[in-house]
Amino acid sequence: MSKKIKLDNLHYHEMIDRLHLVLCNIDDFLLDHPVAHKEKKIRKKVEKASELLSDAYQEIGKIEFDKFNT
Repeated sequence: MSKKIKLDNLHYHEMIDRLHLVLCNIDDFLLDHPVAHKEKKIRKKVEKASELLSDAYQEIGKIEFDKFNT
């Protein structure tokens, strides 16, 4: 990105929505997969990725609220 984009609340909302979609896909297609049930080491890594993305989801939600609801 060479030019600066002025972020508004819709940008933050969109990021939250995209994180939600990724988290749903992780739950539906990775954590529910039979291999994830059998291979515990792999499951733990996928769970860690989900935890980190969940943290990002929460942080973005707080940032959006603080910036646009004060």
